[in-house]
Amino acid sequence: PLTSIRMFAEMLEQGVAKGDPAKMQRYHGVIVQESQRLGLLIANLLDYAQIETGTRRYSPTQESAAGLARDAVTTFDSLRAPDAPSNPIVVEVSSDAMVTVDRDVVVQALLNLLANAAKYGGADKSIEVKVAGEAISVTDHGPGIPAHEQPRIFREFYRAPEAYRSG
Repeated sequence: PLTSIRMFAEMLEQGVAKGDPAKMQRYHGVIVQESQRLGLLIANLLDYAQIETGTRRYSPTQESAAGLARDAVTTFDSLRAPDAPSNPIVVEVSSDAMVTVDRDVVVQALLNLLANAAKYGGADKSIEVKVAGEAISVTDHGPGIPAHEQPRIFREFYRAPEAYRSG
């Protein structure tokens, strides 16, 4: 993200857009979007470091499970790159419940699941977010993780060989 931010900022500074409002708006949009993405990456890294050292503090509040799911989907849609595959996201609420959670942690976890679903679920294939009581699930239509790889997926920095082969 930092490379894109710098490149588009320099293009604006050097007048590459030549006063073309559409180009200027596009360059500005890329800068804003990539800075948001960089912020999320930094936040994830800081969270990971705090979790690893046992210093992560949680702020539990009462939240609607459906509200959390909808907020995550809205945030995900706003952060998607304009040229990214447009997997339609369907939110289905069969029943809603109030849950005591750290809102930011749950939304970030859902954002990670949505990003993986968009990345590995197949271009233009739908992503389903289902809320049933306290449970929220994210389902895509990708190849899935082979059963023999599933015990390893929570290892630090682990990726299944199929993920590397699929690009």
